Amino acid sequence: MSSCDNSSTEPQEEEKTLTKSQLLDKWWYGDSGGCHYFRSDGTCPESGGGTWEWINDSDSMSLIAYPGAPERIWVFLWSTENEVSCYPSCSGSISTYFDTKWKPIVSFGFNL
Repeated sequence: MSSCDNSSTEPQEEEKTLTKSQLLDKWWYGDSGGCHYFRSDGTCPESGGGTWEWINDSDSMSLIAYPGAPERIWVFLWSTENEVSCYPSCSGSISTYFDTKWKPIVSFGFNL
């Protein structure tokens, strides 16, 4: 007789959650060359006096890149100590940022 056990023996990836404190006081680098720094005092130094704040203690952040700039809303999906996944609410295109600059992978003389 065969068993009807459908359980998987493959390891399951741990579900990632958003830990807001992991986002603060460090640089975050995107694969397209963009970077962000969210100071714990609510300012953003890379843009000449920008500000940020959590909206109603949610997973969404109000970001004003510099004085007089329009407000942009960013939605954060998850974070780890070294990476964060988020998207601007105006586009919905998800990006992953890392706490180190992106470097191309080189293999056999080709950039991958």
